[in-house]
Amino acid sequence: MTDIQRKKLISTSWVFMSIIATSPVCLIFLYFGMPGSARAGWFLAGMTTIAVKIRWDLHNRVWFWPTIVLISFAHCYAVIAIPWTSRWVPATLIFPFCAADGIAILGVLQMLSKLWPQKE
Repeated sequence: MTDIQRKKLISTSWVFMSIIATSPVCLIFLYFGMPGSARAGWFLAGMTTIAVKIRWDLHNRVWFWPTIVLISFAHCYAVIAIPWTSRWVPATLIFPFCAADGIAILGVLQMLSKLWPQKE
């Protein structure tokens, strides 16, 4: 799959559905009175879904879904263990952390795809 084909996979309707699908993460933390963690959890869940969508070509590999689960557990630990602020934070400060998280997830998936190539 080329980079142009991957870019076409993420449409406006897909982004809207991803926001709806990951919103329970935000709602759970809001219910428990953790608004800062709600925002962090929602962003991390969103980055995971974007990474899965970008590397969907790997979804049938044996290691793909266990890796996504481990990444999700690491995100859960980070959201719970780190004290997140509920105050307003500019998007220019949030975006680099989200981008770094997405790049890290894609890097792990890329590394594993090179380590365990699909057998023909």
